Amino acid sequence: MTVFRANTKSIASDNTFTDAIDPLSGFLAISVSGFSDSPAFSGTITLQRSFDDGLTWKDIENYTADEETMIDAPVAGIFYRLGIKTGNYTSGTANVGLYK
Repeated sequence: MTVFRANTKSIASDNTFTDAIDPLSGFLAISVSGFSDSPAFSGTITLQRSFDDGLTWKDIENYTADEETMIDAPVAGIFYRLGIKTGNYTSGTANVGLYK
């Protein structure tokens, strides 16, 4: 049986992220929206990965437009999160989500 998990967040400030999610291997779906809304979100969304239970984070991908994509998460124990790093927020609200 597959258990569906989702971490979503509406973000309107910098240094704000979703809760971390460990996809337990397989694919992780990523959703970023708000850039085409009215008023539009302006800023950069960053996908980050942690190999040490969230103590340190490495940038994986940046998004500057609406995006629906998937990444391969080949092993358990690696955490992912989406958000806006300090200095990367300009205006509006971004809606982001990680889905397993």
